Amino acid sequence: EARFLLDDLIQRKMKTVETATEELKAFMEERKGKSEDQEKLSEKEKHQYRELRARASVNPFAIAFLQGSLFLAEGDLENALEHFHRAEELDADRPDLQVKLGTAFVKAKQWEAARGAFEKALVRDPENAEAACGLAQVHLGLRDAYEAVRHALQSIGLLFHNPHAHYFLGVALHRLNRLP
Repeated sequence: EARFLLDDLIQRKMKTVETATEELKAFMEERKGKSEDQEKLSEKEKHQYRELRARASVNPFAIAFLQGSLFLAEGDLENALEHFHRAEELDADRPDLQVKLGTAFVKAKQWEAARGAFEKALVRDPENAEAACGLAQVHLGLRDAYEAVRHALQSIGLLFHNPHAHYFLGVALHRLNRLP
C-alpha cells in the first residue's frame, strides 16, 4: 500500500508541477515587464506569484529520501542505498538522512559505512538518540562491547523510552559479563 501511495503522490505532484508551470507562464505573460520587477506587483500578485512558483517546483531530495525509505522498509537495500545516495548528493547535512543511510548499511552488515553515517548524524545533531542507538548496534556488529555500551547509554540518556537502545545495552553488558 505504501508503494502505491508514494507512486501516486509523485505522479500527482508531477501533474501539479506541469499545471502550475503553465499557470506561471500565463501569469508572466499577462504582466510582461511588470513581473520581472517584483516592486511593480501588488501584494495580491506577489502572493499569487510565490504560490505558483512553489507549486511549480519539485523537491528532489524529498522524493529520493521517501523512495529510499520505502525501499528500506521493503528490504531492497540496493535500491534504498541508491536513493539515499541520490538524496545525499542533494543535501548531505540532514541527520535524518544519515540515520537512514546508517540503518541501511547495518542491514547490509557494512559496519564501517554505517558507523560513518551515524557519526555524521551525531556531528550535525549531537542529541540524536536514533544515531547513538545505531552506533551501539554498529559496535555490537564490530564486536566492541565497550563502545556499544557507551553509545547505548548515550541514546538512553537522550531518549529513555527507547527499547532498541535498552536491548543493545543488555547485549553489550552480557558480552562483557556485566549483568547482575
